[in-house]
Amino acid sequence: MIDLYRRHNGPPEKLPAIAYTDEGWSRTDLANQPDSRRELGFVFFASYDPATQRVVEDGGTWQIEAIGGEPVTGQVFSVTMRQAKLALLGAKILDQADAAIAAMTGDDGRRAQIEWQSATVLRRDHPLVAGIGSALGLDEAAIDALFVAAAKIA
Repeated sequence: MIDLYRRHNGPPEKLPAIAYTDEGWSRTDLANQPDSRRELGFVFFASYDPATQRVVEDGGTWQIEAIGGEPVTGQVFSVTMRQAKLALLGAKILDQADAAIAAMTGDDGRRAQIEWQSATVLRRDHPLVAGIGSALGLDEAAIDALFVAAAKIA
């Protein structure tokens, strides 16, 4: 499996061996440096197997597709937290999502609240997504649709 990242909404790609900040400073070992990835604008997109899958663009959105043309379930793998919250607002369920997060208790609840308030990226496979989806009564198809809607927000 290969991890792909997007930089400034560009196409998904492997992390480069070296990248430069706007000020001209170099950053290396990005795979092991999440702060440097964030500083440079790299956002996790998806992991894929190049032997059985390919990356394709479809109307401005990027997808992982099985070789042979069938889309992989959960076509959008990550969005920014801003995009996620705007998609929830557009679906008129942001307040319910906020309330569901606030109602979570214990260490798991506190972790969820920190993620919700501080994360810059929301991955489709993150447990928080399943938790919020369950609390809101959303099935997998509805969650996928929200991720697709979020990915279209510039």
